Amino acid sequence: MQSTAAPGLSTSLSPTPSYAEKHQGLLGDYEAMLSLVRNHQIPLQTLADSLLKPRLCSPMALENETGQRALHTLIQDKNYQALCKTLSAPHYHLIVTLKDGKALYETLSRNRETTIRVPLNNDPSWNGLPAKIEKTARLLGGQIRFDGQVTFARMTWFYGITPCNRQNTEQRNATMNALEEKRAHHTLGLGHGINIDALSSHTENLITDTVRQFLPTPHTPLLAYLGASDIDTLTTTQIRAKPSAYLEAILQSTNARQLATRLLQVLGWFGGRPGEDTAAGICTKLLAHAIRLWLENGQNESPDSIAGYPWQRSSNWGKSYGQIRAEFEAHLLSSKRAASVNESILLARLYQPLFPPHFQIHDIPSQLPYRSSTVWVNFAHGVGLLTRSTRRCCKD
Repeated sequence: MQSTAAPGLSTSLSPTPSYAEKHQGLLGDYEAMLSLVRNHQIPLQTLADSLLKPRLCSPMALENETGQRALHTLIQDKNYQALCKTLSAPHYHLIVTLKDGKALYETLSRNRETTIRVPLNNDPSWNGLPAKIEKTARLLGGQIRFDGQVTFARMTWFYGITPCNRQNTEQRNATMNALEEKRAHHTLGLGHGINIDALSSHTENLITDTVRQFLPTPHTPLLAYLGASDIDTLTTTQIRAKPSAYLEAILQSTNARQLATRLLQVLGWFGGRPGEDTAAGICTKLLAHAIRLWLENGQNESPDSIAGYPWQRSSNWGKSYGQIRAEFEAHLLSSKRAASVNESILLARLYQPLFPPHFQIHDIPSQLPYRSSTVWVNFAHGVGLLTRSTRRCCKD
């Protein structure tokens, strides 16, 4: 059987997509989902079944690719086409859906309004194609289509987002918040890519001096000056729903961009001179580091602490990750690094990349407390291995 390119078959930009290609692909999937859920002209009752095409090199597109190749090889197979002909079924509009433990092979009718079931047999010429197709369908949430599209419900499931309930209008907003948070977390990239936290003391002094000169008065709160003054008009629930999204807005404000440019100029880094356009991720990381340095300025803290919080202390052993995070936020407030509860939530997100990799995992169940069992040791070890693997990919 000969396989040729087909409309539903995606093609990677390179044999092994780069970190930048995969980063843009995932961003594209988040933005596509956000565009759909924000479109209130699409009724909640039909939103889940609305179709999207995963963006090139996104995690879902890459997962889809193997199954798509098998699916289109089957579509082009003469024996399969002969079977469809006996059923008066168009062979090219093939959709495979997993239901009740079985795979249902169907094609769309010529008017695309009805489906026709195609009962596959064990034709040896198919050489394991159904197994590959069904494996991909399982990984994509239960379906693979000839055109490479997936439903909104399956894409949200793939990325760990609770899909909208067809009868619950409030859940649409919750899904929107979750998507905005994931997109902002991905865009900020504070815990991924290039690490600029290991700077010399001379460079760090230049950064704090530049921040001091940038602020209108010595007593002006930096975060508020960069654009956080409006966060106290929001409820704590609103801030907790998408802290990365609010932090992103602050780090992309006019004042934040001006400070980033001034820092690049003082440090002599690329992007500081007219006509130089540095990567947005570098500016974000530089601003985040500058804020942390400014908050620590003049305080002699233990090198084993984070913002003065001794997270490794034995009294934390056996506590849930949620408890430790709440104590860290309370510490930021009591140590006057944060001026309000809402600001402590944002700063906790800013400091989060300084914690070990296992602290970066969201929604760790309370049944898996910190440093409490062999299960926890295996969990932390597994996260560490995955993190190191991801960092190697970032360097490619």
